[in-house]
Amino acid sequence: MKYIVIVLLLITMTGCKNKSNTNKIKEIDKIEAVDNYGYDDNYNDTNPIKVGLYQNNKLVKETTYYKADYKEVGTYNAFYTDKEKVENDSVKNNWYRYYKQYDDIKDYKTGFYVSFEVDGKKYERTIVDPSSQHKLDPYLYVYLYDSYNYKPGTTYTHLTMKDVKDNTVYTTIKVYLAPEGSKITSPIILEAFTYKEGDISENGYYRGNSKYTMTINLK
Repeated sequence: MKYIVIVLLLITMTGCKNKSNTNKIKEIDKIEAVDNYGYDDNYNDTNPIKVGLYQNNKLVKETTYYKADYKEVGTYNAFYTDKEKVENDSVKNNWYRYYKQYDDIKDYKTGFYVSFEVDGKKYERTIVDPSSQHKLDPYLYVYLYDSYNYKPGTTYTHLTMKDVKDNTVYTTIKVYLAPEGSKITSPIILEAFTYKEGDISENGYYRGNSKYTMTINLK
């Protein structure tokens, strides 16, 4: 009987030790993911693309909306330029107009990043496809659109993963306050960036220089 008790005690002690180490490793990983954002001294960014976020053909640096649940707080077009104003033309034509000014950028895609706070707690997401549209629920929804490949006469709606093809272009992003969007206590930071393989770190952060950041104030 004594031996059985000793064995059980050893098993219990070993189990507790492993559990403690696991929690410690997870916490260290979490800290590193926030602190270093995946940057390293060997990364070399050669991306030539300039990018901007536009509403009504004007570059948006900062805008303001009243807070409310279930409310859109802007639809923004990502063009490969950062000039103050683009031509009074369709999203499709403007996107291609600036895309064709660059040589050999077929490997680059458009992505987005969004962040905000709720009572001091930060929420953030790097968005490279429609799977992220509800990942910030219940505070924020983000919807992606492809105006370049849109076919006139069909319903213009946000993309889902089943809509994504090799030639899909994320020309537009809609930011929408979700069921508890009114609880957001900070401005919303929205960033557009262009990237290719290797430009997003293992921690999920874009680490290149081809990006544009704007602020959506809420009041």
